Amino acid sequence: MPASLIKLNYKVIALVCVLALLGFIAAYAAEFRVFANTLDAQDLIVKSLIGGLATGVLLSWQLKKYTEDILGKMRLWTGCICMCTLFAPLIGSWANRLPAYRSIHEIQVEFFSEKPYAASRFGYLEGEKIEPDGYYIFIFKDGKLERLRSESPKFPEVERGDKVRLNVQKGIFGYEVVRWK
Repeated sequence: MPASLIKLNYKVIALVCVLALLGFIAAYAAEFRVFANTLDAQDLIVKSLIGGLATGVLLSWQLKKYTEDILGKMRLWTGCICMCTLFAPLIGSWANRLPAYRSIHEIQVEFFSEKPYAASRFGYLEGEKIEPDGYYIFIFKDGKLERLRSESPKFPEVERGDKVRLNVQKGIFGYEVVRWK
């Protein structure tokens, strides 16, 4: 095989890997909206990280026979463990929401507060009127304080301690994702 063809193959493989990495980063950015409205999302993320670490170790263990030198083995182990662990929360969140047949149902929770937030990459000028970019909604579910995010106020007339209803969709792993109307 000519050397120029081998170089071309490596360039194509490198380009595909870079595009895949950028695609995963974009998917992660889009998934943050779902994480913000997943009840007990921290638990899902931690368990996904542990699963990703275990998957990376098992994958490295299986692939180690294809490398001969110690440097190749170190690259393999580091790459497999880091990539599997890094993208595990994304895959875990996707997998939790996979079954589309699961219906949306209502749950009753205790309302705590609703606060507007505004974010600007470059800050605000003095005296500038600041419009909220969204709202943080704090609720108690099963005695645990949860923070949700919404683009508009959802409970403007509700007082602290009142019961409110949320539309949620329970995922395959049991984590509920709030679906705003």
